[in-house]
Amino acid sequence: MLKRTAITGVIVFLGAFTVSARAADVAAEDLEPRFNDMVRPFMETYCLGCHGGDLPRGHFFLDPYTSFGKVVEGLPIWQEFILKRVSKREMPPKEAEKRPSPEERRKFVAWIEALIEHEAAKKASAEAAAPAQ
Repeated sequence: MLKRTAITGVIVFLGAFTVSARAADVAAEDLEPRFNDMVRPFMETYCLGCHGGDLPRGHFFLDPYTSFGKVVEGLPIWQEFILKRVSKREMPPKEAEKRPSPEERRKFVAWIEALIEHEAAKKASAEAAAPAQ
């Protein structure tokens, strides 16, 4: 039993430091600047034309996510909907007037993945620092 627990502990420890290759492209301190320099322009170019304004397609509003703080607050939506659809090339759809290059898409997806990992690490750190009850 002790051996299994030790092995599990090592696996968990190593897993905590495993970062996907794409997300590794974005350092934690670069998340907000990259949002302003790359993510927001990506959204303005490829997303907000259909998912902004008064009548967004699919009733999916992206207008609230024009700031880094709002994206962090809405991260479950970004993880569940935006990341999945953009990484699978479902969005923007094939018939869209403008579509991102593979490199633009890769950077956008990497940024979302890095934000998810950063927020998960922050949460784990806060939980580890919290006093036991």
